[in-house]
Amino acid sequence: MLKDLVTDDLRERPVQGWFKSAARGIGIAAAGVAVLVGFAGPAHAAGGHYEASTRNGCGRAEGYYYYDYTAHKQGRAAYNTRWDFNVRRILTCGGTYSLYATYSKWTGTKWDYSHSTEYTRIGESGRGYNVADVMIYVCEIGKPSTCGRIHGV
Repeated sequence: MLKDLVTDDLRERPVQGWFKSAARGIGIAAAGVAVLVGFAGPAHAAGGHYEASTRNGCGRAEGYYYYDYTAHKQGRAAYNTRWDFNVRRILTCGGTYSLYATYSKWTGTKWDYSHSTEYTRIGESGRGYNVADVMIYVCEIGKPSTCGRIHGV
């Protein structure tokens, strides 16, 4: 269709049509470059739809998790994260279920690894800032052996 418009412009006004066509072509090329530059930077959001079940199948989480690169801190990438999950219990099972996470946190001067080896309870929705190595789990409260890690849907 673009070819037809350019041809029609050239027939009606040979010189003016040529300039109009050239301007359109430059505009389209500039827009293409802007799109490529927009996707070339490192600070893009990633993530998507995730789900998890406890090992015994009684608890379930489903929702969204996203992370944005912020910067490299002492040679490691740091991210800001956000999540929104729905945690539920299978009706035939007992117990209460919640989300837990393991992660490393940038304190401003060094990496804190104290949360990387133990489960930290988190809300069904929330945000994390300047973190790395984030893993989210659904677990029966007080029973770490039941934890199941989220995975992409």
